[in-house]
Amino acid sequence: MERFLAVLGVGRVAVLLADREFVGETGLRWLQAQRISFHQRITCDTLVPNHWNRMMRIDALLGSLKPGQTHLPPGRRPVWGCFVHFSAA
Repeated sequence: MERFLAVLGVGRVAVLLADREFVGETGLRWLQAQRISFHQRITCDTLVPNHWNRMMRIDALLGSLKPGQTHLPPGRRPVWGCFVHFSAA
C-alpha cells in the first residue's frame, strides 16, 4: 500500500475495500492516519461493544438478522482499537 501511495498519492484512493485477511489495529490506525476511507470485512469472532458498552462477538450481536436485512448502529464504536462506523448486511 505504501508503494502504491508513493506512486499515485492518497488523493487517488476513494476508498479501500479490505477482506478479513487485512485485519488488526496497526492496519486500521495506519489507514486512519493516512486519511484513507475504508470498508473492512471483519471476522465473526471480532469483539464490539453492544448498546450497554459490553464487548460481544459481532456474530452474537447481529445474529438475529435475516437474509436481506441490514443494521447500522448509531455512532462510532471501537473495533481493533480504532473508532469506526460499522454496519451489517
